[in-house]
Amino acid sequence: AAAQRIENVRKLADTSPRYAQWLEASLEAYALFERQEQFFDSEEARYSYSGEEWTPQRLERFLLLCELAGKRRMSDRVSRAIQTQLAATGISVALKTKLRQLLVSSLKNDPGKVEAVEEQLQLLEIEDPDNVANYELQRAILYREAGRLDLAEGIVGSIDFSKVKNVDLLRDSVP
Repeated sequence: AAAQRIENVRKLADTSPRYAQWLEASLEAYALFERQEQFFDSEEARYSYSGEEWTPQRLERFLLLCELAGKRRMSDRVSRAIQTQLAATGISVALKTKLRQLLVSSLKNDPGKVEAVEEQLQLLEIEDPDNVANYELQRAILYREAGRLDLAEGIVGSIDFSKVKNVDLLRDSVP
C-alpha cells in the first residue's frame, strides 16, 4: 500500500524541488521497511541511458537521486549507477564531466577507492581542460591523504594556483 501511495504522489513531483522532497520522503519510507536499496535501484532504472536525450531536468533529478542516496550510505550503489551512465555511448562531454565529478565526490572518502578517484580525476583533466588546476589539486590532496607525499609534491609544484577556481579546494590543500 505504501509503495502504491508513493508512486501516486510521484506524479505530483513536477518540479525539481518537489521531486527532491518526494525522493527524500520515499527513501525514508522505504528505509522503514529496510528496502531503500530496492527503491534506489528502481528509481535509478528510470535514468538508464536508452538513447533518450539528457535534458537539464533529467540530469538534475539523477544528480539529486545520487546525492540523497549517497547521504544514506548507499555510495556503492551510487557509484555503480554513475559508472553505468558513463559507460553509455552517445552522452555529451558536458554530461560525462558532471557525472565524473559526482563519481569523484561519492568515492573520495573511501580509502579503498584511491585508484578509482585518481583515474576519474585524470579523465576529468582531459575532458574538462578549463578546470585542470582544480583536478590536479584534488589529486594532490588525494595523494596527501593516502600518505603518498611523493606524488602530492610532484603535482603541487606544477599547479598554477591562480587558475584554481574552487576556494574550498585551496582551503583543503593546506594541512
